[in-house]
Amino acid sequence: MNPSHTYTFPPDFLFAAATASFQVEGAATKDGRGPSVWDVFSKKPGRVFANHNGDRACDQYHLYEEDIKLMQWLGLGAYRFSFSWSRIMPSGEGSINSQGVDYYDRLVDSLLKAGIQPWATLFHWDLPQGLEDKYGGWRSVETAKRFADYCGFVSEHFSDRIKHFFTINEFICFTDMGYHTGRFAPGLKLGIKERNQIRHNALYAHGLGARALRAKAKQDIIVGIVENPAVAVPLYETEEHINAARTAFREHNAQFVTAVMEGAYTDGYLQREGANAPVFTDEEMKVIGTPLDFLGLNIYAPMYVRASVDGSKPYQILPTPKGYPKLDTDWLYIGPQISYWAPDSRRNCGIPMPFTSRKMAVRAAMSRQRTGRFWILIASCICAITS
Repeated sequence: MNPSHTYTFPPDFLFAAATASFQVEGAATKDGRGPSVWDVFSKKPGRVFANHNGDRACDQYHLYEEDIKLMQWLGLGAYRFSFSWSRIMPSGEGSINSQGVDYYDRLVDSLLKAGIQPWATLFHWDLPQGLEDKYGGWRSVETAKRFADYCGFVSEHFSDRIKHFFTINEFICFTDMGYHTGRFAPGLKLGIKERNQIRHNALYAHGLGARALRAKAKQDIIVGIVENPAVAVPLYETEEHINAARTAFREHNAQFVTAVMEGAYTDGYLQREGANAPVFTDEEMKVIGTPLDFLGLNIYAPMYVRASVDGSKPYQILPTPKGYPKLDTDWLYIGPQISYWAPDSRRNCGIPMPFTSRKMAVRAAMSRQRTGRFWILIASCICAITS
């Protein structure tokens, strides 16, 4: 190979690791932390594989310094972690848990000392159980208002050291999967109309949270969301199929990404949902459409699309063939093309679109704790951030 033909990443490109508080922190009842819906859900037999729970998890609460050393060894430039809402506000509202705040002070200060940028997510599915009990969780707009209060506190306290904030990570995983299919916490199986209103309340929480973050910030901060959109990949790279894929991306993500980016639900989404469509006001949509500084993309698997054969529809989604290669989970099909087509689908949005998560699903036996922690970190660091 001619050395002049080699490729290098641009100077502002960052490799990063990404985690979620409930998945890694442990110390579930230590130092004043209140329970989250995932604490309650995971203690119900049969809800989680092998009845695991987050009481200990990866114990990052105690071992964060070791994890940061591993990040340094890997050469990572950023770490996307999430705050545990109930570690900071045990009931989800009102009083602040100073010991929980102290933990995140130690984590953030240690990351900065190590030359690693902290990128913070405010909500990664672990709603305080107190809000679920008092308001019905995301069924109520009151939870959206409490989220704004929480975001305001976090910004006021941490924005002197943290510049990059994500309000919410992957809406579908706590709305649809938490309140409709029941696979995730809190494990409810509500109807479609309730599900759609829950989606709307979560979007409204994002908008309120983004505004609160900026209002309380001590420096110019960068605010965005992290979303795992359905990534439409054109079957053929010709104009008609590319246009079909772009249309499919907009419509299949109408309930979340499109609503945030455009400040409106598409006509197609509202027509498809009909009487089950969410109830909303113009002011709520204005809040939901609060401009982002960046759009974090968690991209996992392709959805292949072509132009409709007879022209009767704007696009046609193709079924994934049996035997199509995938990683060690049912839905994680291999499709490297998504790294191009995901950002292309919102190519005119005018803001950066960092890849905030990529997935690797493999089975591996771990014989030593440190080895296990190393591979957990490796699996979570398939994430790239560029400004």
